[in-house]
Amino acid sequence: MRLWDGERALTPRTVLHEKTLTTSGLAFRYPTEQVDAETDWCCVDDTLHFISVHRRA
Repeated sequence: MRLWDGERALTPRTVLHEKTLTTSGLAFRYPTEQVDAETDWCCVDDTLHFISVHRRA
């Protein structure tokens, strides 16, 4: 898989479970995803900041 450059579609994501918490103007999203193949771990949104933490991978 080549690096995502905005030209091709992102790989599909399979979210199994998700919790969301909003406090003090911040929103936290805790998804559990099924990852069976190479995946694009990127998101493009100039108005937001993202931190991805990968557990048990």
